[in-house]
Amino acid sequence: MALSWETRQDSEEPELLAAADGNARLLQTLPIFEERRAEQGEDETERSQDLLRLEAKLDTLLELVSELLRARRQRPLLVPVTLGADGMAWTQAGEVPAPEQRIWVDLYVDEHLPRALRLAARVIAVNPDGNQYRVLVIFEHLGESVADLLEKLIFRHHRREVARIRSKSQDKPG
Repeated sequence: MALSWETRQDSEEPELLAAADGNARLLQTLPIFEERRAEQGEDETERSQDLLRLEAKLDTLLELVSELLRARRQRPLLVPVTLGADGMAWTQAGEVPAPEQRIWVDLYVDEHLPRALRLAARVIAVNPDGNQYRVLVIFEHLGESVADLLEKLIFRHHRREVARIRSKSQDKPG
């Protein structure tokens, strides 16, 4: 996933609340985009065709706005990420945060959306991994609703990955 991080100050209550609100809205919206991409090949009635045309217009608008945002702010590089409901780990080269440092992690959970989850975290370990580092963090001030939505996102991604692996194994000649 695309990921970036920056140092966080301890006393940022307004920013913590704003991040939690934005994260909840993004996590609530993601299933709608995922469903739309999955349904594109189904037959539709005339009325639903009208809805599909309207939806296509909104999708085009979203894509245009996304392009503008991408041009304005460069998306970070993709890094291997292990995501859990209470924390995450990633591997990267270059500068990494120090253990016990409080940071903001911007995590782009959907490649089609230019918006990231903004997660307050504390670094609990930084381990060398060849010429890179494995960074392990726990989330702070996540909130119950965001934690629940994050668990649902992780479950959907896991279910999709299992289905993809099964599909690949069935496609191979036995």
